[in-house]
Amino acid sequence: TVVVQLERCHVANSSATGLNAQGGMAYLGTSYASAAATFVGCNVSNCSALSGGVGYLTSGASAIFTDCNIANSAAERGILYVAASFFNLTDCVFRLNVASVEGAVLRYFSPGTDGRLAVFVRVVLMDNRGPSIVDFAAPMIWHCQPGYWAPQPAGNGARNGIWCALNVEQACAPAHYGSSPGYANPTCFGLCTTGHYCPRATAEPLPCPAGRHMPERGAPSNTSCVLCSPGQFNAQTASTTCSSCAPGSYTEDAGSTACSACPSGGFCALAGAASARQTYESCRAGTYNPAEGASSNASCVLCPPGSANPIPGSSDARVCTSCLPGSSAATSGTDVCAQCECGTFQRSPAATACESCEAGGYCPRGAATPLSCAGGTYSNSTNLASAAQCKVTNTGFFSPTGSIEQTACAAG
Repeated sequence: TVVVQLERCHVANSSATGLNAQGGMAYLGTSYASAAATFVGCNVSNCSALSGGVGYLTSGASAIFTDCNIANSAAERGILYVAASFFNLTDCVFRLNVASVEGAVLRYFSPGTDGRLAVFVRVVLMDNRGPSIVDFAAPMIWHCQPGYWAPQPAGNGARNGIWCALNVEQACAPAHYGSSPGYANPTCFGLCTTGHYCPRATAEPLPCPAGRHMPERGAPSNTSCVLCSPGQFNAQTASTTCSSCAPGSYTEDAGSTACSACPSGGFCALAGAASARQTYESCRAGTYNPAEGASSNASCVLCPPGSANPIPGSSDARVCTSCLPGSSAATSGTDVCAQCECGTFQRSPAATACESCEAGGYCPRGAATPLSCAGGTYSNSTNLASAAQCKVTNTGFFSPTGSIEQTACAAG
């Protein structure tokens, strides 16, 4: 096996002559079976031959050209002529080359004897002339950087152009992506994945932002990602669905990344609420709720016995005010303190019950203290409701104010 490696070489005005005239710069063929050559950073110009104006490869040979410029060379068939051999062109430029019959850049018949296919990686073809530019009868691999593609030429010749070079039109089409090199059409690997979007020249799908989702494949831009509807949210990127706001929360805006907590003073029982008005219920009078995010009336706190709150939707425990003297609240959750019934009274605030009116007096409705029976009357009974129920003193007796009995007058 013959191995040749040339780096940063300059070859000019090299020609093959004779009956066959093969390989103007390099011949790797029958006499050198399995010969291998590597060219790195070489500039080749003004070379010529009948076949393979720059290089002729056959019989299992291989050649690798990297970062090379090949220009102003000529041949009848193929500036590179390849049969039963492997070659790799990476980051090379072919310019102003001419073929009179076929293949102003390449005439490719068949892969190497080891089965490896020829490879084009970011190859630039400029101003080459001939009936065909790239002419091949066997499959080739056209490598592009991720996110780009190269049209796979068929039959007789590809056009001049920039094959997989940066900043050219061979980008993967919008809504598609290509995460590996070597695609042959603008759909590259395929449609963008769910939860993502793929603008032009996408190598890896980009995640839809939080607040959006994409349930289908093939989104071409971030604006294609669907906004979460009011009542829904999405805190994560790359989502395929949005979540409904849980009971105790809501969101009015499309594209929300979080739900707002239900206001204090009430609760929000519905899931997926698109506004507070849609779901908010005030805590009833006699209760309050200081916390946000409540989902049921179980969060409403009862005012304690001896107090009351007449205002629904309250959020502060201080709204539970103590019952005034003359009233009471026997149970929790009272909205209005009850006045003491006729015949009862209550001197103290925050009472849970009223007391029976004392003997010697009477208690109208809402009495904070018993009123004394007037002089000349008395009462030895409890629970009197009015002065009319006080008994009038009999003749020969007297009763001071608040008396519980009458007293006989002294003789004389």
